[in-house]
Amino acid sequence: MAATIERYAAEGVFDPPLYSQAVKVTGARTILFVSGQVAYDADGQPAHPGDFPAQARAVFGAIKAQVEGTFEGGYLIFDLARDGVGYSTSGGFIDDIVPQLEELKQQIIDGGITVPTS
Repeated sequence: MAATIERYAAEGVFDPPLYSQAVKVTGARTILFVSGQVAYDADGQPAHPGDFPAQARAVFGAIKAQVEGTFEGGYLIFDLARDGVGYSTSGGFIDDIVPQLEELKQQIIDGGITVPTS
């Protein structure tokens, strides 16, 4: 059996688009690599600001969810809606057109603009 490596995030744990909270390796055995966890709320914002014990409980809860969470095989498409595709604003070269780009991005996500696939 060939080993497979998949990004993994338990349901209810914030899943940042450019960082894997965990990686699951399956094959003859299953291994789950859990990365550094942070106390984020469901929207990816810092949870419990100024309350270290609550942050620690949230981190342990996230680790528990990663380890005990149910996993269904499959794949994720990292598109505009999941922030898998984007553009760089470094250097300020496109600052004047960012509002228009964001409007077009939302139209693509909402289905108002269809992007050709070939």
